Amino acid sequence: MRATLLLLILLLSGSSVFAQATPHPTPADSVALVAPAPDTVAAIHRLFAAKRKRNSHFFVGTVGVIAVGGVVIGTASSSWDGLAQAALGAVIIAFVGLPALTAETITALNYNKKSERQAVEDFQAHKVPRYLKRRLKPAYFQELPQSAPHGG
Repeated sequence: MRATLLLLILLLSGSSVFAQATPHPTPADSVALVAPAPDTVAAIHRLFAAKRKRNSHFFVGTVGVIAVGGVVIGTASSSWDGLAQAALGAVIIAFVGLPALTAETITALNYNKKSERQAVEDFQAHKVPRYLKRRLKPAYFQELPQSAPHGG
């Protein structure tokens, strides 16, 4: 038991020594921090593709919410008791579904293929809009992993 405890203490103390011995990376030149144009164009394409994909997923969810509101309205009885259920369905559609659908439509218009081409042209003309600069995160500049070829 004591030997195991001593071995564990030695192993744990060694990891902190190794962590302190690693050299600090040298800061890169400021010129090297500027990404070349093909990388930025690819990042713009990745940004627009990611926004379109995300928007399509939200669109499916919003249509589902609107459908649930429609089912709630459709299954309500025509008596006074069913009025509360129909009102609940209308509230779901009016206050959840329609605002989300409006936001998704605006996003779809902002990130369509035409807007993507315009953003690339603006970048090549050195006139990148502020909204695009803010949304270009470092993740969009990273290469996607290439799948290995299937060999036999």
